[in-house]
Amino acid sequence: MKLFRGRKASIDLSKKSGTKWGNSAKYGLSSLMVGATLLSLILAVHFYLEVSKLQASIGKSTVPQAATADPVAEVIVAVEKHLLLPQGEQPKVARITSLASLTSIPFFGNALIGDVVLVYCKTSLSVLYSPSRDKVIEVSRQLVGGSCAK
Repeated sequence: MKLFRGRKASIDLSKKSGTKWGNSAKYGLSSLMVGATLLSLILAVHFYLEVSKLQASIGKSTVPQAATADPVAEVIVAVEKHLLLPQGEQPKVARITSLASLTSIPFFGNALIGDVVLVYCKTSLSVLYSPSRDKVIEVSRQLVGGSCAK
């Protein structure tokens, strides 16, 4: 301590550093923190809005309704787009699964597997409808196949 004998030495820590890097590093770090915070906030709002859109579209989805809907009613609605059907009577509906036994009946001449037959017993109306082609294939004022046996 011979070096400081007779001299008062003090270190002033309140003065600014003489280097320009000391101050800019402080401001750079705080700017970086503000930027990261703003970016995080923007991303949070963006993803919140995306999730809200997805939840709204799921709520409007028709998949659950189609699963619970009556397939007979769907066929009737599809046929009514092409043909005026009898009112006040519920038809018997059959889907064609095999054409082997139907080849001898002229009504089924243009039928395909998967086509639907609507039979109205009271009005003696038979309708052959093809959902795959979305067309009424054949209409007859005679009952087809004796499906209205009492």
